[in-house]
Amino acid sequence: MKKLTCGICLLLHLSLAAQADLSFSLQQGYIHNIFRNPASWNPSGDESLPPTQLLQSGAVTAAEFTVDWEKKWKQQRLGFASDIGGQFFPSLQPANEVDISLKQSFEHRFTKKLTGYQKGGWRVKNRQGSDVAEDLFTLPNAYRQLDYLVGLSWRPNRAHWLKLEIGKSHKIYQPTETSSLRYDATQFRLLHRYRFDNKDHLQRWTTTLKYQRRWYERERFLAEETEEEEDLEAFNLYDMQYLVFDTELSYDLGEDWTLSPSLEWTRRQSEEDRLQYWQLEPSLKVGYQKEKWEVNGRTVFAYRKNPFLEPGETELPLIYGYATFAGNVQYEWKERWCWTASWSFTKRWSSFDEVESRAYRPYGYWRILAGLRYRF
Repeated sequence: MKKLTCGICLLLHLSLAAQADLSFSLQQGYIHNIFRNPASWNPSGDESLPPTQLLQSGAVTAAEFTVDWEKKWKQQRLGFASDIGGQFFPSLQPANEVDISLKQSFEHRFTKKLTGYQKGGWRVKNRQGSDVAEDLFTLPNAYRQLDYLVGLSWRPNRAHWLKLEIGKSHKIYQPTETSSLRYDATQFRLLHRYRFDNKDHLQRWTTTLKYQRRWYERERFLAEETEEEEDLEAFNLYDMQYLVFDTELSYDLGEDWTLSPSLEWTRRQSEEDRLQYWQLEPSLKVGYQKEKWEVNGRTVFAYRKNPFLEPGETELPLIYGYATFAGNVQYEWKERWCWTASWSFTKRWSSFDEVESRAYRPYGYWRILAGLRYRF
C-alpha cells in the first residue's frame, strides 16, 4: 500500500509539474475528386464512364483533437502527443476517414553541446477503398504503422547544428479480398544546419541526407488456380532503397515574414527495373505571423521519371509532373478561440493517358475548409 501511495503521488506530481496543451478544431468544407481518379475511364473498351461517376466530390466535416504533454527535469525531457481526427462525408459514406496517432519522445542532455534522444510513433488510419494514384501498387487506404528512432544532436557553436538518426518502421495495410501488403524499413538520416546573421535578416541553411531501405511483402489470395493464374506468384518480395537529398534556405524578413525556398532530390532503386525512379522537387514556403494573425503557404512543383516503367502499349517511360498549392490561415478573435481556414490544390500530369486504365493517369484534386479551433 505504501508503494502504491508513493507511485500515485509521483504521477500526480509529474502531471502537475508538466506542461500540457489541448486543442479541438472543427471545420466544414468541400473536397473535389476525393479518391484522385482520372477524369475519364473506359474499362470495357466500349464507352467511357462520365466524370460524375469518377470524380466523386462532396461536402466534408473535419474534426481533430490534439494533446501535447511535456515534462522537464534536470537534464531530461519527456513528451507525449496524441492526435485523433477524421473527416466525414454526409453524402459519401465510403470516403469517411478516421486517423489516430500517438507519439512519444525522450531527451537526455549529456553535455552543453551533445544531446541524445529517442522517438516513437504509432498510427492507425481507417478508410475504405484503395489508392490507384500510386505507381507501385494499388495501396489500401487503411493501415497501421509503427515507427522508432534514436539520435544524437551536437551543437558545437551557435552557427552549426548536426543531427544523426537511425530508425525503423513497420507498416501493415488493410488486407483486401485478393491480397495483403506490408513492409519493414530501416533508415539513416543526417542533418546539418548553418545559421548566420546579417543586418537585414536572419538566415538558416539546412541540408538533409536520408537513406531508407524497405522490404515489401505482398501475398495474393488464390482460392483455386486456373490456367491463367498458374504463372502468378502467390508471394512476392520487393526490396527498395530510397536516397533523399534536401536543402533549404530560410530567411526571416524582419519580425513578421519568413521565406524558405528548398530543393529535394529523390532516387528509388530496386532489383526490378520497373520500380526505379528519380524525382526533383523545388518548393517555396511563405509565413506571416503578427499579433493575432498566422498565415502559411507552400508551393511545390515535382518532376518524376520512371525510366524503365512503360505502362500500356506506349513503349514510353512514365513521367509525372506535379503542382501543389497549399496553405492555412489562423486568426485569434478571442482568448483561446481561433478562426481557421486551409486549402490545397494539386494537379498531376502524366505521359500515360490511356482511358482503359485508372492507374498512372493525370488527375486534379482540391480541398477548401474553414472553421474554429479552441485551446483548452
